[in-house]
Amino acid sequence: MEEMAFNHQEQRSECEQAHIKQYQEFNQFWDTQLFELSEADQNELNTMDDRHTKELTDNRQKLEDTLPLTFKASAELLNLKRI
Repeated sequence: MEEMAFNHQEQRSECEQAHIKQYQEFNQFWDTQLFELSEADQNELNTMDDRHTKELTDNRQKLEDTLPLTFKASAELLNLKRI
């Protein structure tokens, strides 16, 4: 009876240790996954920020090159001046 109780206690202890090890591996896996995803997100944000900055600069330059320096007066303004 004592031997059976001892074996049962040892099996229970081994099971608990295996459970703790599995729990630690699970946490380590998800911590690693979360860290990698956070790094990937940060890289994407940096890339997007750089791309948006470049597009904004390009669009401003394009507008400065294409917009005329003097604006054409509207028909209503010309009519008011004539009156």
